[in-house]
Amino acid sequence: MSPRILLLSSLGLLAASAHAVQPAETVVSGAMPETLPVNNPAHQRWIAQNHEPWLAFQDEQGAGWEARFDERRRIPLRMWGRGIDLGPLGSEQDVIDALATFQAEHADLLGTTFAEGTWSATYDASRDAWYADFHQTHKDAPIRLGGVTYRILQGKLVMVGSTAHLPTEAQGTFRKTHEQAVAIARQWNLTGMGEAEVERVHYAWMPLEDGKRPYMRPAAVVRFTQPEGVPAQWTFWVDADSGQVLGYDNSVRFLEGTLSAEARHRDGGTRTDPLPFVWAANNLDGGYSDTDGHLDIEGNTAEISLLGRYAELTDLLGDATPVIDGLPTTLTADDFQGRTSALTTWQAIHRVRDVMSAFHPTLSWLEVDRSEPVQITVNVNDSCNAWFDGTLNFLRSDDTCRNTGTMADVAYHEWGHGFHAYSILSGTFDGSMGEGYADAISFLVTRDHRLGPGFFKSTDAPLRDMDNDARYPDDYRTNQTFIHTNGLIFGGAIWDTWLILKEQIGDDEAHAVLGQALTDMIKGGPSIPNAWEELLFALDDDADLSNGVPYECAFMEGFGLHGLGPLGGGAIELDHAVQAFSDAGQDSVMQFSLLNGASQCVDIKPATAQLMYRVDGGEWKSLEADVTDVDLQAIIPATDLPDGGVLEYYLQGKTTQDGLFQDPPGGEITPHTTWVGPVLEVVCDDFEASNGDYTHALLAGGNEEGADDWRWGTPIGVGGDPDGAASGLGAWGNDLGGGRYDGKYQPNKHNQLSSRRYDLGHYQDAFLQFNRWLTVEDGLYDGAMIFADDVKIWGNFSSVTDGSRHHIDTSWAPHAVPLQGEGDDGKVKLSWEIRSDAGLEFGGWNIDDVCIYAPATPDNRLSITNIAGVRGEEGVKLSWTQPLHGPVSEVVIVRRGGRFPESHSDGQVVATLTDIEPGATGSFVDPTPWGGQHYAIYASDGTDWSERTVEGMNATMVQEAGSLALACGCQTGGPGPTGLWLGLGAFAWARRRKQQA
Repeated sequence: MSPRILLLSSLGLLAASAHAVQPAETVVSGAMPETLPVNNPAHQRWIAQNHEPWLAFQDEQGAGWEARFDERRRIPLRMWGRGIDLGPLGSEQDVIDALATFQAEHADLLGTTFAEGTWSATYDASRDAWYADFHQTHKDAPIRLGGVTYRILQGKLVMVGSTAHLPTEAQGTFRKTHEQAVAIARQWNLTGMGEAEVERVHYAWMPLEDGKRPYMRPAAVVRFTQPEGVPAQWTFWVDADSGQVLGYDNSVRFLEGTLSAEARHRDGGTRTDPLPFVWAANNLDGGYSDTDGHLDIEGNTAEISLLGRYAELTDLLGDATPVIDGLPTTLTADDFQGRTSALTTWQAIHRVRDVMSAFHPTLSWLEVDRSEPVQITVNVNDSCNAWFDGTLNFLRSDDTCRNTGTMADVAYHEWGHGFHAYSILSGTFDGSMGEGYADAISFLVTRDHRLGPGFFKSTDAPLRDMDNDARYPDDYRTNQTFIHTNGLIFGGAIWDTWLILKEQIGDDEAHAVLGQALTDMIKGGPSIPNAWEELLFALDDDADLSNGVPYECAFMEGFGLHGLGPLGGGAIELDHAVQAFSDAGQDSVMQFSLLNGASQCVDIKPATAQLMYRVDGGEWKSLEADVTDVDLQAIIPATDLPDGGVLEYYLQGKTTQDGLFQDPPGGEITPHTTWVGPVLEVVCDDFEASNGDYTHALLAGGNEEGADDWRWGTPIGVGGDPDGAASGLGAWGNDLGGGRYDGKYQPNKHNQLSSRRYDLGHYQDAFLQFNRWLTVEDGLYDGAMIFADDVKIWGNFSSVTDGSRHHIDTSWAPHAVPLQGEGDDGKVKLSWEIRSDAGLEFGGWNIDDVCIYAPATPDNRLSITNIAGVRGEEGVKLSWTQPLHGPVSEVVIVRRGGRFPESHSDGQVVATLTDIEPGATGSFVDPTPWGGQHYAIYASDGTDWSERTVEGMNATMVQEAGSLALACGCQTGGPGPTGLWLGLGAFAWARRRKQQA
């Protein structure tokens, strides 16, 4: 292994390069915690349009830079564009110094405000390219896969990618010793582990997610090797604080399950080729044959050994050393005791080396006179497999499978793992990419989409087929067991690109272009999710990724068919800024733009479009949209937009190529919603510092683990969920994913998330506004509902009979829902529910930024609250809270004797106050000495008046002095002054009656 590979391995960035061509059912592959990166176009656009560090970077660099973000952390997984001049780069240290400065200047964007780590940089003279990496550490221990990677071409920075972590994510300390970690790992005693030997132990940090927010645990990384028996290279990540095993991996990869593929030798017979680089010797002389099999030594006879300048082969059934008598001579299986495996493998290894030497002639893996020749073992005592673990190993035949040493495709594939591992200058050795890439290496030799036809004796079908429909992310699994099927995604992209290229430029030129692209892209150590960006760098020839690269359109189309690159999203995307609130009393201009990330390759433009809209659940109306190039506009007239209503709308149309589009993609099932008119914020929860005092419960269904699946945390992008909260890190949702959880709600369950009881004070006609990401089956089968107190205020679309019109959000979206009068009493409790049937589950609710707003009516804006009145010696003293929302130009106090005033002009205005501070405490003393009075206080902003009269809020009654005292006197049981006053009053009244008589 090259020194560079050893360096990466020491940092935990390179998985051990041991890969098998097909499964051994007795061996566990591993269970490493991985997260599937999600690339949701709508959410990506939202981040690009709102993330301040990215906007600042674009302002700094000008046009020409693009990015694909980690949708949870808001950092660029990859960003690329017009090259940034870094100054003179004459050495590795020059590169590191320049990049360290760049990284410090853009720490907020890259997530590297925590900048502990080490640097490395490797120069590729064939392309005048630098591959540099910042490997994050914390407390002197590396962070698994944490850091920043850089690509420099012709002295200019053209690509950056970040997987950085923050020190605040670290939990726990390194308490377990190396010896304790080894003992914990051995207790697992996984099948195939046997008497494994400890190769290495070191400390590192393991990034994890638990459905809340990312964190890191301290780990002791224990590496075992299994020298005999079933091949294994185990790596255990043992929590160095708690002793829990966080993950384990067998780097000799096996596919789980039974494969229906393979069969015969590709050529169906034998072929004669030169036998290169073998050792021939006799008593007189000895030497190696050359690349054409030519041999020139003294004597007439020679003993031939497969111990060559490039490789050394061991046959576990017994090595054969045939003797030749004169030249030319063709060796056959008979010269190797009737076994074809040794010669077939030898020829295949040298054939694939010859093909790939044209693309990377300086790679150490290809050197003919190697200090340590490539080690090959054939006829290993097992069957149906082959693997690469730094050496090449091929197994015997049995009743099911052919001898893998007799199958050239298998040899090409396993050798391809070595080419991959030795080519890496940056990044990591990804298992899924490794399998797809090794299949592609085999294809470069055979120019056939089939890998290993005739592998199984019962069929002529191939073991794997690059001519497939596998797509990312639909067919991608993070479990290590599925790396072979994951690899089909990349293999399929290569095959489809090959078909397109050879149609354009012919077979040989297409082979040359594709081979060079594959060779250069793998130097960056990509995984399948970031294969497209690494390919762009490999194809670039002018240090400017903003102006396209050679053959970009062919690669874009081929990769797009498998969910990768700009065309990977499939559906036509539109850009539209959804406004949570719309103005009332004026036309509403709705603007959309058809997005084309492949405009240099595909001419997609809108032809016609209609805006569908309705207010407060009424009938849908249609407006023809104006089309200008890729922009669309429709204007909803003000007469259709009443103040205080909920507007729902979506756009649908057709492209000039007769493609159909909708925004949002669900159309009337998932329309955009916006509140019409000005609003007042009553209360909001963003779920960052706390969970909002929300509670959850299982209302019906079996109470097994995960049945009540509401969680507060960070969605991680599985089961249809978003890869991150709408804002910050906190959100609520059904099954946020992580560990054993797949992000989907369970069948036959009814569960509920409930808010605390919100205090709405004086506000009337309030409505709920929150950010929503919901995926749920058609309402005919599964129900997603929102309740205010016990009243249902929203439910998902139900097709009534069809059952196939599911609610699928593809981005966070603001959702306005009237409370239907609930909360007018000053209190309201909200709840979100999922009710599922027996089959077909989705991701369920994800909710964030829950707010309650009220229409900005005069009464909601200008209401006086908390009024109190007390009769004292100076008169009636009134106190109250001024309106919370300005401006307030004046406040009037109105008094009536027999009832409450009903408006600011209904009664005697006893005071007019100005210079009002919103929200302050107001006070006034009415010096009136007698009688019970009704008071009400009203406010104005100079145009409107508050007119609502509510006792205890802006109105109060103050009893006349005697009546008030009577109440107190009766309650205390004594006559007191009030009893005397009443008696005197009765006597005087009697005297007046008598005089009148």
